[in-house]
Amino acid sequence: MNRKHLLIPVLCVLLMLGSCAAASEYAPGDHWDRPYTGTGGIATAEVIAKSVTMRDKPTLSASKVVSIPAEACLTVQEAVDDDWVKATYTSDSGRSYTGYIRTAYIVVNPEYITLRRSNTPAYSVPSREGKLIGSLPRMTSLCVMGTWGDYYVVWLRGGSAFIRMDADVFTRTELNELLESTWNEQLGGHRGRTARTCSLRTGPGTDWPEIQELKAGTTLDVSARQEDGWVFVKAVKGDFFGYVAAESLE
Repeated sequence: MNRKHLLIPVLCVLLMLGSCAAASEYAPGDHWDRPYTGTGGIATAEVIAKSVTMRDKPTLSASKVVSIPAEACLTVQEAVDDDWVKATYTSDSGRSYTGYIRTAYIVVNPEYITLRRSNTPAYSVPSREGKLIGSLPRMTSLCVMGTWGDYYVVWLRGGSAFIRMDADVFTRTELNELLESTWNEQLGGHRGRTARTCSLRTGPGTDWPEIQELKAGTTLDVSARQEDGWVFVKAVKGDFFGYVAAESLE
């Protein structure tokens, strides 16, 4: 499916910049070509609007099925055209709804970035001269709505924000490869534990921020990949991941 759209928050940025030419730098964050490993559909999607209305037909005049909140995950059943997809949404209560969603308010098979350093600046426009929306903490995960020149356009606090691409981040693709390397025996993944109390960090070195302190005897899934004496690990129980000094493992 080949399409290009400007999301409402991005249109607002265009008006602020006063330049329609800047629109040529925007690329939507859909990844229709990314393999889908789920069942019962062709892709996943995330809502990038404060709420979106699912309708019973692919037209704005159709009846409302349900209102879907921001950041909800959908299963895309089919692409109707450039403006609509048929999708399934499961609410927090477990009830499932199937209907039609406008593509302007979702991103399909999105990329995610996870910040590896604290105080990562998020701007209101794709420029360091723009208003600073916030300084984000390390390990913040953000859905990428698209790209604009050298910036990621991300969903943040109910709207769009811009993160420089040269910021230290894990992309979902990179992170998935690292996580797989900790449990896949063919890739050298194995079970290990810490020999002593040590720091779990966002990168391979003491100059990277500490995520948390690991106690001696903490069981971990360990990657065979080492960088400068540091190894990527993830929790066997829990959701933390990062780097520890190889010498701290037994």
